[in-house]
Amino acid sequence: YGCRSPILYLEAMNLLNDSPSILNHLDNYELFVLEYGAKKQIISLNLIDQIVYLSMRVRNFDMRLFRILKACYEIRESSDVLEAIVALLIKGGKTQPFTFEWYRLGVEKELRITRLYEYYMMSIYTDENGLLPCDISKMVLMYFSYQSDLEYDKNAILYRYIHEHKEDYPELYDSYVPQIEKFLMAQLDKGRVTKDLGYLYKNMLTRQMVDAANASKVLAVLYTSEIRVSDKRVNGVCVVYDKCEGAMRYPVVDGVCYVPLYGSDYTVLLTDHDDNRYAASIPYTNTKLMLPGKLASYAIPYIQKGKENLDLFLCDLGKNAYTIDLDNVGRYRDLAGSELVRKNYRNEISGNLIRYYYDNDFTRQLTEYLINIDPQEFDSQGRGEILELMVMSGLYDKAMEWVKTFGTFGIDAKVILKLCVRLLDRGNLDPGEEELAIAHYAFKSGKYDEQLLNFLIANFNGTVREMRDVWRAAESFGLDTYSLGERMLIQMLYSGSYIGEKMEIFRNYVKSGANADVEMAFLSQCAYDSFVKGTITDRFVFDRIEKLALEHMPLSEVCFLAYLRYYAADRKSDEMVNEEVAATFLKHLLSKDVFFSFYQEYSELLPDMVQFIDKTMLEYRTKPGAICKVHYRLDDDQGSEYKVTEMRQMYDGIYVSDFILFFGEQMQYYITEQTGEEEILTESGTIQKSDIIGGTLPGRFSLINDIMIGETLQDYGTVDDLIAEYYRKKFICEKLFTEMDIKDSKEG
Repeated sequence: YGCRSPILYLEAMNLLNDSPSILNHLDNYELFVLEYGAKKQIISLNLIDQIVYLSMRVRNFDMRLFRILKACYEIRESSDVLEAIVALLIKGGKTQPFTFEWYRLGVEKELRITRLYEYYMMSIYTDENGLLPCDISKMVLMYFSYQSDLEYDKNAILYRYIHEHKEDYPELYDSYVPQIEKFLMAQLDKGRVTKDLGYLYKNMLTRQMVDAANASKVLAVLYTSEIRVSDKRVNGVCVVYDKCEGAMRYPVVDGVCYVPLYGSDYTVLLTDHDDNRYAASIPYTNTKLMLPGKLASYAIPYIQKGKENLDLFLCDLGKNAYTIDLDNVGRYRDLAGSELVRKNYRNEISGNLIRYYYDNDFTRQLTEYLINIDPQEFDSQGRGEILELMVMSGLYDKAMEWVKTFGTFGIDAKVILKLCVRLLDRGNLDPGEEELAIAHYAFKSGKYDEQLLNFLIANFNGTVREMRDVWRAAESFGLDTYSLGERMLIQMLYSGSYIGEKMEIFRNYVKSGANADVEMAFLSQCAYDSFVKGTITDRFVFDRIEKLALEHMPLSEVCFLAYLRYYAADRKSDEMVNEEVAATFLKHLLSKDVFFSFYQEYSELLPDMVQFIDKTMLEYRTKPGAICKVHYRLDDDQGSEYKVTEMRQMYDGIYVSDFILFFGEQMQYYITEQTGEEEILTESGTIQKSDIIGGTLPGRFSLINDIMIGETLQDYGTVDDLIAEYYRKKFICEKLFTEMDIKDSKEG
């Protein structure tokens, strides 16, 4: 082993024990030899004296020398050895927990070593339960009673101890109080907190010690928790509050982080150098350093804005004390505009602020706040609540601006009604599209009064059904609905919409003095629906057509046709046609060469009607402008080809062809429509004379028809009489009437 051989160490120890004076310095080799002797406990008492003497001359700490002196003290527990150990530790500035025992012994032995008391306190420690290894020496307490330059954590231990034992050292405690208070103020200013500081804050902090300068720091230290983590990857703690934007980050130093945690609605996450976040995979401890108690009330009056205000808000939420009052209204107003608070909670605070102002009659503050508030910050429910307070506060124009911008969704209809009525009272509700839609929202929600109805009657234009609902409500109030009714009738004419109350609306409109153009247009539409579409039409329409005709108003042809067909086919037994009106209509239509089968019902009104007695008419309905042809032949003429004739469009898609058929004759037919180069069959069937009511005027057609009926009934006597009558009339006609010479007529 060379020079490291135990044999050499043993031989050297024998020499030193025999002659300690040969040890005149403590170099590397000597320390190895002495350390071997200490390990084997073979150091003599005389050698111990020499080692102590030389150690006092050493300038720097050496762990091997410390182990040698420690072994010497175990061999001989003398003050000089203890002094050498303590002096060596102080030279090295050692304050680790293991050194406290030596400093404690030095104090107990009353060793006079410079800064012994400082190192005593610098090395003192507390266990995981916060307990000291022993009571602090009274000598140490007395030493620091006037001034202490220790680190803040050691001072906190010292001051806590003296406070806990003030009953044992009353006079000494009194001397400590000034410097403790000064110390606490300094630590508050730096925002520091430990378990020992927490104890001191709780027991010695007074209301007089808290002011506007340190109130925010007082609040922070009161809620600080100690987070300890052993995983070396962790370099920070991230706290996420449900009511705050973003996360709050704090550094981890030596596995410890002091974090202010407010309330209970938060999540603690651990972070590493790559900003990975850990919620549960890395274990940690979270220890609350103190309970705020009444101390929080010392700071609250001084906090009105800023981040500290947010901290206090979070505290209030944790205590379920989220109530706005005269003392904290300024703070909550600041929070309502703070970017640190999540948007939905800012909105909630704003709503509560407005209600507070309103409930306490702070009119000026309420008005000022409402005017400057940004509606885009709120959801529909929040805007609805604020809008209600705006209306209650008389900010009608501002409220209407909000509603026009964001709509009525989520707003109480009663609020909209009140807003509209107040603006109407002031004459400030313009009949614009947006304003009418807002007023109608209140109406359709069942919230309206006479004033709102009059506004809608005069200006509202919605769907026909929406206007109908307004009309109903207005009628129930006994209001004048003339203008609304007119707009509804015109809209129905343009849109083709149908509502069940159409005729009732028309009746009321006529009763109030209808505009002639609107009435005639409406009658024309009703007549068209009746004649062309086959819609069942109220008799009032035909009564009005008749009245206007008697007044010589320029009615449309479809009114003539609908009127005539109604009294020809649809009238009730007690309804009588006005023959004057019917004759006027027929003359006009015949002049236009327009005819239909129902004309035969009016055969006695005009001499010209005799031309329809022998006619059987076929009607066909299709789209206007089509080319329609009817192909026909008699049943008893099966061998012949179908004859073809083009049907005439008598009116808007109604086509008519006329045929002469006698009683019992049947005619087969089919109708085709021309589509480009192709003809499409659209209808087929048979018609016979018995299907049509015959005319009653005398004429040869009637005689022939009656003859055929008599033969069918085998009334041959009547047949003979009719044949004789037929030939008599034929003879008379031939004698009385001769053919005109067309050539002479033209020359004449």
